[in-house]
Amino acid sequence: MFTHLVFWPWFAGLIFLTAGLVVARRELVAAHGLDKLIVLGPVFFAFPLAVFAAEHFLTPRFLAQMVPGWMPVRLFWVYFVGSALIAAAVSLVTMKFVRLSATLLGVMFFLFVLMLYLPFAIAHPGVRLAWNFVLRESAFAGGAWALAGSQSRQGLI
Repeated sequence: MFTHLVFWPWFAGLIFLTAGLVVARRELVAAHGLDKLIVLGPVFFAFPLAVFAAEHFLTPRFLAQMVPGWMPVRLFWVYFVGSALIAAAVSLVTMKFVRLSATLLGVMFFLFVLMLYLPFAIAHPGVRLAWNFVLRESAFAGGAWALAGSQSRQGLI
């Protein structure tokens, strides 16, 4: 069934993918072979971020249940993370402040590992899916930091 919970994340991802392709078109045409994938790397990183951000705005009460109980104003953090994901996606698509946004994105994913997924996995060592989330979010953090490290220091923060 094609509900609003399916449509809006899909639509957000499509908008960011399209915008990224439009912005990268010159570099994409100039690149040869596998270098085209390098050009598209930030775009391929940005559009899933837009999908995740849309989920934060569509199901905030559900996601607020994942925020640790010791953190005040749980709903605020859901919207904050959604906004941070959109900001990072915009940065990656427009290729502005990529080092900064990718670095902060990596920090955010790593904090998810430390505050959400690792404590749950340690408390439930037999739940394989919990360890999957630890590794997945760690890979997201590492990917974001690799993207940040790949950016030239000239003209970027």
